[in-house]
Amino acid sequence: MEQQNNYRNYEYMTKVTDSRSVNEVANRYSSLGWEPDGQQRGLLYTTLTFKRDRGVKNKEQLNRLQARIEDGVNGIAYMEESKTKNALITSLAIGIFAALMFGGGMSLIMFNAAPLVLAALIGGIALGIVGGAVAAIVYPLYKKMVRSKTAKTDPLIEKKRDEIADLCQEASGLI
Repeated sequence: MEQQNNYRNYEYMTKVTDSRSVNEVANRYSSLGWEPDGQQRGLLYTTLTFKRDRGVKNKEQLNRLQARIEDGVNGIAYMEESKTKNALITSLAIGIFAALMFGGGMSLIMFNAAPLVLAALIGGIALGIVGGAVAAIVYPLYKKMVRSKTAKTDPLIEKKRDEIADLCQEASGLI
C-alpha cells in the first residue's frame, strides 16, 4: 500500500489593522494567496495571522504585487492623515495665540499702577474680548480647512483604491 505525503510547508505573516478594516485586509491578502490563520481582537486594533504554502506558484510576482499593494495602502493612510494635519497645526497655533491674548488681557486688568489703572482696565477688557473672539473662530476654521482638503484628497484616495483593487485582481489571477 502506497502512503501519501500530505505535508505542506507554510510561510506566515501577521498584520495589525484597525478593527474597522479587518475584512478589507483579509480580502486583500487572500487575493495574494494568503489564507487567514487566526485573529486576535483588541479594543482598537486587530492582529491578523496569515499563512501561505511556500510552494505557491508565481511567488515572485505575488511578492512584487504585494509590495505595490502595501505601498498603495500606505499612500492612502498618508492622504487620510493629511486631511487634518495642516488644519490641526494651524488651529493649534491660532488657539495658542488667542489664549495668550486672553491671558494678556486678564493680566492688564489686574495691573495696579496708580496713573494707568483705568487705561489698563479698558485695554485688558478689549484685549480679552479680541482673544475670546479669535478663540471662537478656531473650530469653524479647522472644520473649513478639513472640508477643503477632504474635497481635494478623496478623489485621489478613490483612484488609489481602484489601483489596489486592480492589483488584487491581477494577483488572484496568478494563483
